[in-house]
Amino acid sequence: MPPRQPDATLPPGITRVLDEPLLGLYAGADFIAAPRGTAAPEAVRWYFQDEPTAVPAPGVTAAGDSPELDARADVRAWYAQADEQALAARPSLLWLAGSHLAGEVRLTADGSAIAGAGSAPVPFRIADRIPSNRSFYNADSARFFAGRSLRIRGGLEPLPDGPARFVGRALWPQEYRLPEAARPLPPAAHETPMDLVRGAPAGPSAAYSVRLLWERRPGAGARWADRPALGIVLNGAQGDDDDALGGHFAVATGRAGPGGEWSHWVTSNFYSLETFSEKGIIAAMVPMDSYLMDVNSGQSWYRPSYVLAVLLNRERVALALQSAVSRVFQHFYRQDLRYDNATANCAGITLDTLGALGWTAPALGPTSYARGLAAMLVTAARERSLALGRRSFRYFTAERTHLLPALAFEATAIHLMHLLGAAQPRRAPAGRFERWLSEDVEAIAFVHVPQLPSSRVCGGTPAASIDEYLSRTPRRRSQWKTIALAPRPLPPGLPRRR
Repeated sequence: MPPRQPDATLPPGITRVLDEPLLGLYAGADFIAAPRGTAAPEAVRWYFQDEPTAVPAPGVTAAGDSPELDARADVRAWYAQADEQALAARPSLLWLAGSHLAGEVRLTADGSAIAGAGSAPVPFRIADRIPSNRSFYNADSARFFAGRSLRIRGGLEPLPDGPARFVGRALWPQEYRLPEAARPLPPAAHETPMDLVRGAPAGPSAAYSVRLLWERRPGAGARWADRPALGIVLNGAQGDDDDALGGHFAVATGRAGPGGEWSHWVTSNFYSLETFSEKGIIAAMVPMDSYLMDVNSGQSWYRPSYVLAVLLNRERVALALQSAVSRVFQHFYRQDLRYDNATANCAGITLDTLGALGWTAPALGPTSYARGLAAMLVTAARERSLALGRRSFRYFTAERTHLLPALAFEATAIHLMHLLGAAQPRRAPAGRFERWLSEDVEAIAFVHVPQLPSSRVCGGTPAASIDEYLSRTPRRRSQWKTIALAPRPLPPGLPRRR
């Protein structure tokens, strides 16, 4: 669709989110703000309430699903016969997490306004802290953002005695880009993706960094500008929640901006829909700037993140992945696919989706059935809870790549490197999707996004085994640092899972 004309009524430097040229792989003009009426998808009416969301514009094909199939079978059957038109279908629902964008702006010295080069200042404030969010933006945060050129996602609020004020929800430093023509520094012999994660600097002084690991044509330089790409995303361990030491896993798709920008990439953020997140996270496909930098729900406010950025020479891999994820989310919102911490968490759902396309990283198997049985008996007796005992058994007997985000990240990354011949032995592609990967990937970079300074305790690398996880926690569950989450039962009228 043709781009929308800029809105002259907005303050200088402020645009509507859907007027932006890129939203993931697509033009912002391909979408409209989702209506609140009865015609809106049920997910919009219930899960998102008043949150800004978008659906494909009239005349733009939306990704569908097959409700009679389970999510994996749906993706498998769809992809087996998908043509170019089917691959290009737009996501059925995006959580915009903000109605407006301020690009290339800086905070004034006191943080009360933002201004672009040569533009008049616009009144500004940070979005409100969600009451259940225990840590937040503070003076350390303000010092970090001071003097930086920023892209800010948020919205406008009227003021009684002056122009509208911009309320910032996600602050993205503009230097967080994918650089052109970086010299490759391939992994050393036996250096794994998790070695790269563990070797990344931690703490408040850590800096954003990009390391080019591989390029198809050595010496050609990775040209990210205006090229399609996908991201394999690992978020670290949270420092103040023992339930979150395993981290989080996601995939992203998008087209790099003219300067290597990737804040607009669309990220698949799978979380449980059956509880209210203490940080306001809603399971959804969401832009990367919100996924990482939203002042309440952004991953970068409470742990470091690591991204394998994969440059492509054509769109088909990223389009297929994005359409598949959209189909899975429709099953997820109906809850015929239910989040499960052992087998269908962020890692398990994502790997099942990749596997349904034909991108199948080798399984590692369970930790131990014998240890699982022992853990069930010991935990049930110590905690006086059969439910906790059963949960321990399920963790020890779950497929490890589906249980632990770190292993999902490593297995997927290693498998990709073998497909490309970037690691030995080279693996022959199995099926159409892996063949596309072997033909279309131009370069791979490892991106480290440090945790943002705030009042929150610093996080670290995610646990890569149950033993590592347990070594970081108190012996008794009652002594763990945890956050109680309120249940979110489906109201009458919404479809129940089968």
